[in-house]
Amino acid sequence: MNLERHHTRLYSRRLAGRAGCRRSICLYYCLGILWTLTGTLPADGISADKSGMKDPTASFGRRREAQIVTPAKDQLTASESAKNAGIKVQSHSRLGTPVSVRGKDIGRRGAFSGGKGLAMRGGGAFERDAVAVLDNVSRIFRIRDAEKEFKSQRTETDALGFHHARMRQVHQGLPVVGGDLIVHFNGRGEAYEVNGAYVPGIDVGTTPALAGAEAVKLAAADLAGLKKPTGALTEGPTLCVFALNADPALAYQITLNYADAKSEPGRWRYWVDAITGAILLRYNDIPKIDPPTTNGTPAMI
Repeated sequence: MNLERHHTRLYSRRLAGRAGCRRSICLYYCLGILWTLTGTLPADGISADKSGMKDPTASFGRRREAQIVTPAKDQLTASESAKNAGIKVQSHSRLGTPVSVRGKDIGRRGAFSGGKGLAMRGGGAFERDAVAVLDNVSRIFRIRDAEKEFKSQRTETDALGFHHARMRQVHQGLPVVGGDLIVHFNGRGEAYEVNGAYVPGIDVGTTPALAGAEAVKLAAADLAGLKKPTGALTEGPTLCVFALNADPALAYQITLNYADAKSEPGRWRYWVDAITGAILLRYNDIPKIDPPTTNGTPAMI
């Protein structure tokens, strides 16, 4: 177990180097914890352009401060059973679900187990086995149906032969922004940890009141209000459930790009409420590297 604990730290650091050049939204919302929108942390000294970032809990449209979720009785019973079996459970203060469940062979059935009794089959099918592990710990997380609520993103194998299956939470087929879990397997193929964020009890309809084209217009108007160049639509509008530091809401995910000679380039990511049209979150996803001195300015990568 000591090797696995040490390995998790090394794996998190290695992932950090990649995340800074891809998705660094976590720097603003999730710094200080080991899970984020992508399940990684940005590399030291690398950040996204935070100018113009909108806090999804700010008063805007129908949005309000995210509610604190109280763990269910059966969930607490399962967590206590897991602890009695030597499994460590660390909980999220707001979601009421674990940020980490760690122990020896947590894919094996025990007093804490729930779900359908899906069995791990081995043979290197880690994405399939990850669903079985999530099914096994479903009572601890309050997962209703692991087979329906998770979609595999990818599995990474490191130099020590450990495997890490990234699972995106989905709601009625739509990706949940703010819901991602990583299932970690040791060299023997045994699951030793599940960490990340799971958003429980999502009860959001999937029919938008706002057309995707209208959401794009709202995002473009907001960008213009920031005195930025006109952005070209490069991604979206794609429906999702936005639950990042906020109560779940049906939303459109949109990306607007521009490369203006008179200003820095922009890759603005937007989440627009598909019911009210509120801007739930926006930020410029152009990575920058922090200056080596306090009087310097960040440089784009």
